[in-house]
Amino acid sequence: MNTSLSLHIPNNAKKYDYIFAGAGVSACLVLLELHRKNLLLQKSILLIDPTVHNTNDKTFCFWADEQETILEMLSPLISHSWSHIQISETKIENISPLTYNHIESISLYHEIEKLEKIYSWDRLYYPVEEVHRDHTGPYIYTNGLQYYADIIFDSRTPTYLSKGHFQTHIFQSFIGWTIQLTKPLFDIDTFRMMDFNIEQDDCTQFVYVLPFSSTQALVEITRFGSDLIQKQCAEQYLHHYITEQFGEYSIIDNEQGCIPMSNVKIDNEIKQDIILLGARNYLTKPSTGYTFKSMFYHAHNIVDKIHLSQDINSLNKEYTHMSTGRFAFYDSLLLHILHTKPHQGKPIFQALFRGVDTKHILRFLDEKTSLTEDIVLFTALPWTPFLITLVQKIIALTWFRPLLLTCLTILLYAFGYNTISQQIIGYGVLAIGLFAVGIPHGAVDHILEMGHWDRKKTPSFIISYVLLSLLFGCIWYVNAPLALFLFIGYSCWHFGEADGKQWGFSSIISFLWGITVLLYILTSHVPETNSITNSIAHITFSWKFPEWIFLPFFLFSIFKKQYSLTITILWLLISSHIPLLLAFGIYFIGQHSITSWGHIKDHIKQNNIAIWTKALPFHAGAWLMLLIFFMLRPQTSLSETDIFGYWGTFFIFISCISFPHSIAMYRLYRREKF
Repeated sequence: MNTSLSLHIPNNAKKYDYIFAGAGVSACLVLLELHRKNLLLQKSILLIDPTVHNTNDKTFCFWADEQETILEMLSPLISHSWSHIQISETKIENISPLTYNHIESISLYHEIEKLEKIYSWDRLYYPVEEVHRDHTGPYIYTNGLQYYADIIFDSRTPTYLSKGHFQTHIFQSFIGWTIQLTKPLFDIDTFRMMDFNIEQDDCTQFVYVLPFSSTQALVEITRFGSDLIQKQCAEQYLHHYITEQFGEYSIIDNEQGCIPMSNVKIDNEIKQDIILLGARNYLTKPSTGYTFKSMFYHAHNIVDKIHLSQDINSLNKEYTHMSTGRFAFYDSLLLHILHTKPHQGKPIFQALFRGVDTKHILRFLDEKTSLTEDIVLFTALPWTPFLITLVQKIIALTWFRPLLLTCLTILLYAFGYNTISQQIIGYGVLAIGLFAVGIPHGAVDHILEMGHWDRKKTPSFIISYVLLSLLFGCIWYVNAPLALFLFIGYSCWHFGEADGKQWGFSSIISFLWGITVLLYILTSHVPETNSITNSIAHITFSWKFPEWIFLPFFLFSIFKKQYSLTITILWLLISSHIPLLLAFGIYFIGQHSITSWGHIKDHIKQNNIAIWTKALPFHAGAWLMLLIFFMLRPQTSLSETDIFGYWGTFFIFISCISFPHSIAMYRLYRREKF
């Protein structure tokens, strides 16, 4: 903890011991714990929050063992506890020694109001514009002023970054009524946790029932899904559920809210003495939305360290820490299913609660089970959706595709050089890849440039695209060596640009990578390369890039733990032992085209089928142009039956149509951050 500030504070700034950016529940829990440890005496404190917290805007529930610290510390705030649970149509279970506990947010706010009168801290009702740190220390900027502190507690609503591979961001949205019955029908010792006997609407939806007395309860409908539950729809379901289950009722209160269920990285930058709280510190469990218990123990740990004069910065969670481990893996599988196949949520949860003791499930959700206990729990689940999702997750791993390409390269090498088996398998795979993604990834440039299909703009786009292609074709006609040099040059830039975005290279390093890859592939196959380059430009290579040229990139991959790059370098080295066209084709389709396709997909934000469909007109046009190009190709000194003459023609064609594509992708990479 830094206690040496107060020197060199700007003239217009004020200095505090603690500043709370956000005065919600996570901040309240820290303040309560600081008070309990007598650590607020003679401390200057500032709370900044644009919202006046004077209503019961949230309800918090958590389960806990009777010996847990959270029950001891918060028992005065707990309004109700239940020792029995019912899930859908399952029998009522006693969860003792656990209890399910209910706290109203207004209770926490009232406690903070009492402390505010005792300690006389300052409040500002403004939005926090910036939480940062300079040479003086951490500060908050709001309403045109800076406020410094020894420690800043930041509990502002998190901002999530763009989703990466197999990251999911959905919502837990809910609407609830506190109702009064005309007859005493509620079992005050039993709460209904997840009753799925309602319409699912292609989502995962269930009802909570938390009885406060025999005639009063909170009845709440909750949805897990990409779309938020709408008020009118929710109220219809609530009315139908309540009247069917309990009869006549009246509404005495209501609540509505939404909790992110996400394993996506939060836009946080860890800074010294700025302590992240609540969801901003990854304290929301992605697969359930539960946060309160984690917030309490996080506050408890913070105050313990302050009390012992220990550094509290270690309690800031990095995304890499949150996203690793077996429980994060379980969460990612379930979130992916709830996002892509939301109708499967109901049978999964019902099977789980039918086949596993509820106390076991609650311990699992608290991440307190062993791997053996986890396996026992998984045996109760329907395995098909999880197996399919697991396969999809493996395929989405960054190292999977390079590993697959390595296996393919080794297989082709094992067949022997230019054997029938090698040619059938190798060129068959390349033909499929060229049709599936090789040409299509360059056939959506009209969407990249215009944003959508536009009848008025499309003709001019096509004309400009064809003119650029013809321009490069003219360079081939006038000066073939110059055209070859330019083709290799912009290909190195284009290939390096796509790969560099994947592995975090700078522009210069990306270009060097592109040069290294392309020239290594070409010069490790000198006889074949020269057969093609000589047929189209009368140029031959007499030197070879050595294998050690990849050493800097290999060391980078190890240091940065970019193992997909490590494996890519491995199969590039192996590819020198298979024919040139196979080596280049595997790189062009398996690495470059698929990587670029992913970047295009992130930009357009549509699925593969939709993008491929949009590419189809220009995709078909490209094949038609290729056919015409072959038909009109002038004779060369090589026989037309010579395979390298045909491949030379093919590369001239590719150079012409890829020239405007490279320009389009360059513009995309300048606009977007991937």
